[in-house]
Amino acid sequence: MNVLEDALGELANQASDASFPEKIRSDERAEYDTFMTVGLPKTVGDMQIPNDIDRNLFFRGSNICHTARLPAQTRHLGILTESSMVGEDSYDKGVEQGHARHHPPEDGSMALVYEADQRETCPVPIKKDYKDFFYVGQGHGWRQLTVPNDSEVKAYGTGEPLRGVIAVCFAICDWNKCPTGNLRANEFHEGKASMRVNNVTVRQMTTIDNCSFLKNADGHIWKPNKDGRFEISAKVHESKSYTRISSFVVW
Repeated sequence: MNVLEDALGELANQASDASFPEKIRSDERAEYDTFMTVGLPKTVGDMQIPNDIDRNLFFRGSNICHTARLPAQTRHLGILTESSMVGEDSYDKGVEQGHARHHPPEDGSMALVYEADQRETCPVPIKKDYKDFFYVGQGHGWRQLTVPNDSEVKAYGTGEPLRGVIAVCFAICDWNKCPTGNLRANEFHEGKASMRVNNVTVRQMTTIDNCSFLKNADGHIWKPNKDGRFEISAKVHESKSYTRISSFVVW
């Protein structure tokens, strides 16, 4: 709070200077120009970016982030859920994990799920940050979602087709200790779960940081369907298991 108070004090002192807002905008433009022209790294942390993924696309290219996590504007505006339920506290919250385990959506989609014990019961919500996720359980069969959906195209579309690089980001477990049965990239490699894109099998996942790039038999580039979209499906084979995915990112 002391740091916040100091920052507000500095802004108040600058408020009388008419040139200050323009200086801030100018600095932002300069930083953006630098970002768009500076040389690009070949690694993220200690992970090598695959050779068939354009680094300029990866760092600077247009993309759609289909994320369940909060706070996300796409959740609050009903873009992700294509729902009329909008607002900071009145958005579509999805379903609780216990319910999702036994009642998968009838339309074959991946359920948007939250954990009840992570939600507050206060009459006035204070916390806004929640690690919600898309959920697929054993016995649910193939569950799918399409990226981008119609609302995402309308809100974020650039008019240019997506190039077909796809990453999935699995839900982060507290203290990096996942519950028994929670499947992540390694378990997909072991055959405990499967994934496909536009009915083409995912052969491998290339992990970079906390996400994994989907790879088919020919590499990391996926062909869109006739509508320029990517239908991503997942199925869990291992008994009493499930997978939780926080985000899908398509470049």
